[in-house]
Amino acid sequence: MVISFYHLDCEIRHVTQRMHAEADPETGAVPDEVWQRLDDLAAEGEARLVELACVLKEQRAEAEAVKAEAKHLRDRAAKIDAMCERLEAVLEDRVGEDGISDPRVTARWRTSKSVEVTVDPKQLPELYQRVKIEADKVGLRKALDAGAEIPGADVVTDRHLIVK
Repeated sequence: MVISFYHLDCEIRHVTQRMHAEADPETGAVPDEVWQRLDDLAAEGEARLVELACVLKEQRAEAEAVKAEAKHLRDRAAKIDAMCERLEAVLEDRVGEDGISDPRVTARWRTSKSVEVTVDPKQLPELYQRVKIEADKVGLRKALDAGAEIPGADVVTDRHLIVK
């Protein structure tokens, strides 16, 4: 589904449609030749850049519409999951040790084992503890801004184009 808010030049509309049609179904990657054609059109001047900015706005609008539908579907799935949990609870209360069986469905009990830790993991022997180490980016930023030199860490300044 391609949302069209603007009347765009046929060439740019065609490239936009190619982006959707030729994108890899698994990764979403668009072939380089499509991006090259888009870049060639962008090099033609400000009028083309304005049209490309309109394409960007359209794509963002479509992404928001898809996200809204995805949220609706997630909410719907959550309601169905809650109903399934309730149905499962009813079955757990009523199904006997032998389970139930019918040509359409079977429900039986399965046993499993798991470890339950009832103390603070620090109280366990060191052999059974895991440590997770990650960078403290907030602390690094403060130190680097204060002039500290830390090998392997730098503050990077990025520019972001705002299109509204």
